[in-house]
Amino acid sequence: MDRHRQETDEPSDRLRLSTSATVHCLAGCGLGEVVGVVIGVAIGLSSVATLVLAVSLGFVFGFALGLIPLLRAGFSWSWAIRQVLVA
Repeated sequence: MDRHRQETDEPSDRLRLSTSATVHCLAGCGLGEVVGVVIGVAIGLSSVATLVLAVSLGFVFGFALGLIPLLRAGFSWSWAIRQVLVA
């Protein structure tokens, strides 16, 4: 699906897609933070190092999972990445 096609879709389709991308992003962020805390505690990192690891993994997981609905909708990688970064 090209960018022009997406702009002409029904508002309900755009709402569904944006909601799906947002939910995926939030789930990834939460999952990444939990994984980061578990890893940090398991290997005995300091509180600050564990926090940095958790936030970093939250960003990476959220970014990755936020891309899934956009790519499934047929958007190009570059457009999907730009949209996730903007959001």
